[in-house]
Amino acid sequence: MNIFTASFPKNISNHVGSIVQADYAFENMNEQLIRAVVQAANTYQNNKFLDEYRKISYLKSKVITLKINHYYVTGRVVTIDDQGRLVISCRNSTRCYSSGEVIKVELEPGFKGKQ
Repeated sequence: MNIFTASFPKNISNHVGSIVQADYAFENMNEQLIRAVVQAANTYQNNKFLDEYRKISYLKSKVITLKINHYYVTGRVVTIDDQGRLVISCRNSTRCYSSGEVIKVELEPGFKGKQ
């Protein structure tokens, strides 16, 4: 999800969206955003949000590539642990990562994007 999709590469245009194109009441967006930030600020240090975050995490069970500085890790996301780290299973081990950039998410076979 982005503000504008004009500069997105054509090969991902079926997989992304724009809030400008969304069917959404923009007059309520600031209010809802402020509420969400305040709620997150009240709960992020006590990990109460992690159970809900795990339920909606797009990355769970996906094969991803994580970039950490100049090092790359490819594996399947198992979960998000109680410290908010990605738990990734790769080869014969499972490791936890608290930082890095997810640079690739492998789509399921047969995925055709938005219909």
